[in-house]
Amino acid sequence: MNKHTLLCLFHSKGMLGKTHSKEYCNEISIRTKKQWNALTDEEKSERTLKQMKSKLKSQGTLLPKKGGADVSWKQGWRTIGEKEKYYRSRWEANYARFLEFLKKNGEIQNWEHEPQTFWFEEIKRGCRSYLPDFKVTKKDGSHYWIEVKGYYDERSLTKIKRFKKYYPKEILELIDLKWFKENSKRLIGLIEGWEISRF
Repeated sequence: MNKHTLLCLFHSKGMLGKTHSKEYCNEISIRTKKQWNALTDEEKSERTLKQMKSKLKSQGTLLPKKGGADVSWKQGWRTIGEKEKYYRSRWEANYARFLEFLKKNGEIQNWEHEPQTFWFEEIKRGCRSYLPDFKVTKKDGSHYWIEVKGYYDERSLTKIKRFKKYYPKEILELIDLKWFKENSKRLIGLIEGWEISRF
């Protein structure tokens, strides 16, 4: 048995160590687009939901991989409270620092960044899931959720509206520009690593 045959046997697609030609890649692309366009909106939605759940199960996150082209000066990986996480903005990272400050000072029991995705199983089109930014556990053991955002577009508002509808027992607090304007100057001197933002 030669090396090529051995490699093919141990690779599910039989393509380990090989590459497709540009022509074949274009052919696959055209075929895939055609198949996608032939699906109904409901079928597309179901397939997308299945892919998201599969990625979450296999990788443990829906976030981009570390160090990719999607990382900018605002979003990226940071270590806060000895936890390395991907934060989508300076505001989100700063709010994590604020929660760690509260935890260290005994004001809250714990905080977690994006620990749970809420699925809207009844919804067949559009926003089918919501991932709040933070879960905060209070000293009495109860919890609430935090969403940090400077601007709420239509999609964001739809997610929040559906979250409140399908999970009415969960409490969600929104942190926006007003909170940062009111608190940033005071917190810069108190919290190590606070990132300065222009408002």
